Amino acid sequence: MTTSYGTHELFDKEKDTRLTTIVRNRMEGLKSEMEEYGLEYQFVSEISDIQDEEDEEDGGEITVRKHMGVLDNSGAIDGILHEQEIVEKPTTDSILAWIEDQYCTSRGFEVGTFPPSLLCTIMNRQSGKRADLALGYVRDVIEIMHAFILKVLGVTCPDEQICDKLVSVLADELSKRYREAMEQAKLVLDVERMNITTLNDGFYESLEETQKRSHREKYEPTDDEAKAPMSNTESTVRYIHDILAAYYDVASKRFVDNICTQSHRLLSVHPTTQAAWTFLASVCCEPDGGSVDGDCGGECGAEPATCTAEDGDSGLGNWSKDYDVDLICMSGHSR
Repeated sequence: MTTSYGTHELFDKEKDTRLTTIVRNRMEGLKSEMEEYGLEYQFVSEISDIQDEEDEEDGGEITVRKHMGVLDNSGAIDGILHEQEIVEKPTTDSILAWIEDQYCTSRGFEVGTFPPSLLCTIMNRQSGKRADLALGYVRDVIEIMHAFILKVLGVTCPDEQICDKLVSVLADELSKRYREAMEQAKLVLDVERMNITTLNDGFYESLEETQKRSHREKYEPTDDEAKAPMSNTESTVRYIHDILAAYYDVASKRFVDNICTQSHRLLSVHPTTQAAWTFLASVCCEPDGGSVDGDCGGECGAEPATCTAEDGDSGLGNWSKDYDVDLICMSGHSR
């Protein structure tokens, strides 16, 4: 997974074989998409800036798939890749009015606080677009990786019959790994949906700063007018908003990191894949390191067992080790 592109002329001739760089750029794309499109409502402090930008820009939606259709024949990934989805920019409708409506339809006899489950409900609605963005990203990585494998096999093994046999050796395990990658992404989504939890000190620092700003905006008088104090409902709604804004900032960064980390694991070499490449190099390649010779004496029909993973290996390694402290705590809490 290094970027030693000078080691083979293929990387210069076929830019789409630069797998690591393509995936890294797609990661950056997911990060930008989550920041710009991941919200349902803009937070109060961001609305004026967004409105100024919208006056200068046209278009308020994006497609979640950026590498759709790079494969002529999807083969092992049939049924994994889905149709394109459209995600729109966050609305600039009042988030405070929306939160107040949610609060007024959920409150009980609490004094000076609000139902604990309300934050989870509001957060899930506020971050509802991240499922489409994240799954679109994982599907892109799957398609990028599969296209890379087929491209390299095609160049290394120009004999179509031999190449097809190698693809068939890899197909089942690759399909399994792709499906498990999708399930892993959905697991991350489910854990985030079920819990509002963080040990990140940045949350408390951001919340304190947000509340100070809210206090200045609402209470400190200006040259033109004095500001009336907020009602109990207004105070609670603003407090919910400030918690939501601070938590969303922490949670969205954590979420993007975890989704990208899991997809990076997808690119690691699995025993089945490694065995196939070793088999290709040792049996079918010429001694001078050239491309595959079509006449391999029938040896390419070797037992598939030489290219299968050990029993019980999911192909994902210890993915859970990549979870940060927050996600581990949230997973345990959900149980």
